[in-house]
Parts: sequence; structure tokens; C-alpha cells
Amino acid sequence: MLPRNVLLFGSEQAPAPSIPLRAGPLELIFCNGDLRYIRCAGREFLRRIYAAVRDHNWGTIPATISELEIDSAPGRFRISYLADHLASPVHFRWRALIEGTDSGVITFNMDGKALAAFKRNRIGLCVHHPVQGFAGRECEIESASGERRRGTVPETVSPHQPFLDIRAIAYDAAPGCRARLSFEGDTFEMEDQRNWCDDSFKTYGTPLHLPFPVEVAAGAVVRQRVTLRLAGRPPATRASVASQPVTISVGSAKRPLPAIGVAAASTPWTPSPRHISRLRDLNLSHIRLDASTLHAPPPELSALNLPVELAVLLGADPAAGLSRLSARIRALDLNVARYIVCQQSTPFVTPAVAQLARRSLPSGRVVLATRANFAELNRNRPDPGSFVALAFTANPQVHASDILSLAENAAAYHSVLGSALRISDGRPVFVSPLTLKMQFNPAATADPAPLAPGALPPEVDPRQMSLFCAAWSVAAINSLSAGGAAGVTLYETAGWKGIMDSVPGSPAPAHFRSIPGAVFPVWHALAAIGAFRGADVLDTVSTHPLDAACLALSTGPRLRLIAANLSPEPRSLEISRPASFDSPRIRILDVSNAVQAMTNPESFRSAPPASLAVNNARLRFQLDACALAFIDCGPSSTDKENPRP
Repeated sequence: MLPRNVLLFGSEQAPAPSIPLRAGPLELIFCNGDLRYIRCAGREFLRRIYAAVRDHNWGTIPATISELEIDSAPGRFRISYLADHLASPVHFRWRALIEGTDSGVITFNMDGKALAAFKRNRIGLCVHHPVQGFAGRECEIESASGERRRGTVPETVSPHQPFLDIRAIAYDAAPGCRARLSFEGDTFEMEDQRNWCDDSFKTYGTPLHLPFPVEVAAGAVVRQRVTLRLAGRPPATRASVASQPVTISVGSAKRPLPAIGVAAASTPWTPSPRHISRLRDLNLSHIRLDASTLHAPPPELSALNLPVELAVLLGADPAAGLSRLSARIRALDLNVARYIVCQQSTPFVTPAVAQLARRSLPSGRVVLATRANFAELNRNRPDPGSFVALAFTANPQVHASDILSLAENAAAYHSVLGSALRISDGRPVFVSPLTLKMQFNPAATADPAPLAPGALPPEVDPRQMSLFCAAWSVAAINSLSAGGAAGVTLYETAGWKGIMDSVPGSPAPAHFRSIPGAVFPVWHALAAIGAFRGADVLDTVSTHPLDAACLALSTGPRLRLIAANLSPEPRSLEISRPASFDSPRIRILDVSNAVQAMTNPESFRSAPPASLAVNNARLRFQLDACALAFIDCGPSSTDKENPRP
């Protein structure tokens, strides 16, 4: 019914292929114009080198690659291509020359020209550093004037740039081996991208203290170069990371599973009894409503009878708005668990408005929040005595939208939540909502261009209905649990930002190819998690976290493992734990059965699982691209038998 790539990625266009390369002792891949995952002795020390073109609203203009030539041999490579960034009025073209030598030197050259006049916030080369292994590391910075200074990469999320005025940066790539990155063509600086829930630090030009947006004249030239050099003797080269199976270790440390809810559908729909039954099967802790919709509450509200997480956006007259809202809440007799309170005119709620909200709103926890990114909370920290809980929104593609970047960013929530809990001094922190795409652009300098006829709204991602969304959501919930989130609200009940489709189906079927009335694969992930509501989450460690993750849920003698392949390629997985697994049973959701699972989820979930052999306290199995494995251990029971706590 649906092509393989649509089921996997939401469209027939497959992700760009990853081409493995070597430069002497360095192992890396080339993908869609970028160098990624640069490793020394099997250890990733550099995540990405690429060119970015950002428009006046910080929108990333993707490149179309042509004239690609790759000349590679054992230990070296040479790549050239032409890149066009075209999204009216932006048109920027540049030629790349990328070389890696057998001595471990990599150069990335960008030689570009504006083919039209437009406004930009940034054009140039960027380098990403992975959080794992880079945070907390000592490094040496060389400024544009040649001055050298030492510094330490921050462990907690830095609200502002940890390093400014960079011409070169040096740090240890592996024991006995030091990497030095030098930058030409602009003055560079570094930001902590965890502020936007990216799992990386980014070194970039042009410095943000300079005015933006800037008018780029037609014919303007941009030339930049990044050079990576190694000093010292690296350890012996290990086997290629890509050839190794993914090993996931399940530990004994426990954290409570966050309270999980969904938002009410933002587009009108009429849920059928089957829709409501399927929503009840998720065993949700709450439903999120927008306070502006209370004049006509969504139909799923009364049918589900769940506690409400009410999102309140206060305008120019907060007192009047709160008074009207309080009256409406009492008239509806809403069971409000918490209010997620934001202000339209400020990045974060002011103390005076926070106090007013606490006095004005009926019973329920008042959570101070930003409707933007963690950056706005991190840069506008409230007084510790002024709140009982905090909240921020999150999505994995503020800066990039490719599959590899989204897979990377699922891991960011662990350290972001750790920093948020330091700000809150241990008080609860909620992520609401967590979506695939940004719902609001706080950095925009002008109104967005009108939507083209038939195009998807900018906040909609066709991958919402895909297997990748389900796999990514499992990895994100695992990361949020490890970080200590008190609760998370994901997606919507129905529609193209939801967990199932409405009966009429997609309003733009050419671009969002859902099955009318069917659930999306992410519904199955949430149903499997909801059956263990109130459970503990055991810590897990993946040897290839960019490829696969596992959420381990424990309640009494029962253990549920939800393993997710984030990769567009099949992977071999091995899961181990100190104690052995008791009678493991496995059910796999992949491209071979996705349509059946989407159109008849009850049949899929009630089908007998297959037995899985245990070998030395290890489970071994294969997962196709973007597939999920649901593994149950311990006493045999059905999800329906697990009562709500």
C-alpha cells in the first residue's frame, strides 16, 4: 500500500548514502556534502564539518549537490562538488574541495558566490564537536591576533558562547594524539548547541556580536577553509565501527518513567469510538490543551477523561487574560494537573506575572515555561524561590533536518535535563511539547514567506507517520528518562502532527502519505510504554548510540525492552545485563508488517510473540532499518492486564 521509503522515512526520497573514508589513522564518512563522525582509534572526536547558509530568520537553506567527484584510496581521499542553496530570494553557490591525506590531515575548502541579492544571518563553514568526550575537556584556543589561552569545555549547558575569537582550537583526539583545527576566512566562535537540544558544540563564523541580518550583494564572494591536523602518535587502528554489531548493556540504576501525555489535535476532527479506544490503550497520564481552545474544547477531552496540562500564553494584559481563563476553567470544571504558563512578550515568565498566575488560576500546579527552546530558560533563569516547576519545548531539528542529525540529537535530552534540574534546584522539569519540528521560531527577524499552495506547513514533518519517528521517540524518551524529566508531552492525538490519522486523512496526501484512520508507528511505541506506566527505567548504554537505543522498563518481576534502530540500514543488536533474562519473547515492528500494524494495531499487539534465545545473559537479534523490537521478560501477561497506578 505504501512504498518502503515512505514507511521508513515519510517520503520516497531515501536519506543520502554514507560513504566510508580514511585519512591515515582517521576514520570518517562523507554524506551529502558533509564530513561526519571523524574517529581516531575508534573514538569520535569530531562530529561534522559542513557549510551552512542561514537566511534572515535563521532558516537553514539546504544544498543541492552536483558535479560530485570522489577519488579515494586506502588512507586518503579527494572530493569536489558544486553546491547550490536556492530558496527565493536566497541563491548562493559554492565549490567544495575536500582532501584527506595518509598523514591524517583533512582540509575542507569552500569557495562561493552570491548569485542574487538577499539577507543572511550566516554563510560559512561550521564544525560540530560531540558532547560525549568533548564536554569537560581541556583545550587551547588561538585567537585571531595569535594569542593563546587555555580553557575547559563546559559540562553543563553553557547559556552563552564558551569560547570567542577563535582562529584555531587544539585538544586531545585520543591517548597520545592531539588534534588541531584551524579556521580561515572569518573569525570563529563556539556555542553550546544543547541549548537547542542538539547533541553537539558548534564552532562557526561569523561572530554573533556583529549585526544580523546582513544584506548580501549579488556577486559577493565567500571563501573559507577548515584544516584538521594531528600531532603525536595515535593508538593502533581498531576495526571499522560500521562493521561492529550494536551492543546495549542494561544496568541496575533506576529512574522513574516520566509522566507521558499527548496534546489535543490542533486541527478539527471527529474521533470515532475506535479512535478513542486506541487513545485509551496508551494509558496516558495527561492531555495537553491550549487555553485558547477552551471556548470549544476538543472532542477527545471528555471522552478520555484525563487530567489536563493547560498551556497558557499570556498577552499584553495578563491580569485580564488570567481572569477570563479562570472563569472558563471553573465553568468547564476542568481537572487541571498543571498550567504551563508562558508570556508572549518575553522569553520567560516575569516574576510579577508568575505571582499573578499563582493567585488567579484555580487549583493546579503553575509551571513557569518558555514556548521556545531551552536556551530561553537557560539565559533567563528565574529566581529559585519563584516557582515550583519549570518547562520548555524541544525538537530535534532547529539546525538540521537530515536523518543523521535527528538520530544524533535524541541523546541530547539527558544532559539538557541535567542542566535544567540544576536551574530548578531539583524541582520538577517538564518538556512540553516534544515535537519533530519547531512549532514557533523565537529567533525570526521577519515574518515567514507565505506558504506555497499544497505545501506542508513549516511545523509539519512527513516523517511523523514513519517508522523513523517511532524509533526516534523511543530514543528520546529513554534520554529524557535518564535526564530526570518529570513529564513529557509528545505530539498530538491525531492529524499530521499526531500519533494517528483522522478518518478524512491527510489534507496534503502528495506530501504527507498517511493511511486515513490508521495509527502511526509511534502509537505502538507509546502503547508499549504506557502499559508500563509507573515503572522504573533502567539505565542502558549503547556502543553505537547514533545507530540504536533501548528503553528498559521494569516493574516487579516484569521487564520490557524496547530497542530502536535509528539507522537507515539493518543492524545486528546484542543486549546484555548482569542478571539473565527470564523467558524473553520478542515482537518486531518493521517495514514488512508496518501497514498491518497501522491499519489493525489490535491484531498486531495481540499476536503471539516469538521466543528469543538467551546466550550467556545476552539477547541477539537483527533489526531492519528504523525497526522496533518489543521484548518482554518475566511472567507472561498482556498489556491489558497492567492496571493504571
